Amino acid sequence: MQHVFTAVAILWTAFSVLIGGTITAFYAAALGVLHTGWLLLMKWWTSWNPAHHIPFVWLSTLAATFYWALLGVRWDVQNEVIDPHPGPKVVEANHGSFMELFLVYWVILQFIRGDLVIVVKQELAEHPVGKWLIVKPMQYIDRIILIDRSNREAALAAIRDYLDRNGASPDLLIVIFCDQTRPTDKKRAQQNKAHGSTWRRVLRPSRGGAWLITHLLAELTGGQLQRFEVCHGFSRPQQTEIDLHRILGARYWARIRRITDPLPATAEAYGPMLTARWEEMDQELVARQET
Repeated sequence: MQHVFTAVAILWTAFSVLIGGTITAFYAAALGVLHTGWLLLMKWWTSWNPAHHIPFVWLSTLAATFYWALLGVRWDVQNEVIDPHPGPKVVEANHGSFMELFLVYWVILQFIRGDLVIVVKQELAEHPVGKWLIVKPMQYIDRIILIDRSNREAALAAIRDYLDRNGASPDLLIVIFCDQTRPTDKKRAQQNKAHGSTWRRVLRPSRGGAWLITHLLAELTGGQLQRFEVCHGFSRPQQTEIDLHRILGARYWARIRRITDPLPATAEAYGPMLTARWEEMDQELVARQET
């Protein structure tokens, strides 16, 4: 009898391993197929729609429709950019809540057409979500430049290598999120305590990264770089990183304008200018805030 129980246990274990392995292999294969299909879809999309070179632009469009149709979000987009002429462009934008991220590219590309390439910090390649959502797909369609912000020469080489490999598009469009992270209540409180400020909607910009990218592009494009700023956000600020319920019936506001101030020669000189614009941005978002 003992041998029977042992045989049954062995058979059951083998059966469990077989079934478990089969299920695991099925899901692994399904994820592989889905991921490959997603990348192929993005490559196909960008092959015929050159104004939308970003892997989740389709999601941005769906999100915009979703916000309007199901959440009752109202739109208030103020475009102060009149007929931007051809040439390389840089857009500086604040990083809103998680939900706003899907809308800002949709807004930008309505008014500033260009051959979109993302220049981001190399640390994003190690982020568990950003790596697969942004870096890998954008590398697949060759629309991303990873730079080391602490090494000017390495950053310059990375941007120059991309331009040498792909050619300097006359309509190159770079979007920079100057504050780099979502401004949750906790992060704003830490910022205000550390810097003695009272900002309520945005975080202090990272002047070094913004200046480095802009300065390098201006240098490599012969000083013909056009610069723009996008301030955007919901009328009801997020309390956590993802809080969809707060934006029911809210207003999504965005302002696009040209930056006319000359670009200083150093990041230290650019810092106060960028901070002043971000303070103005915070005041504008607070003024449009709903209770």
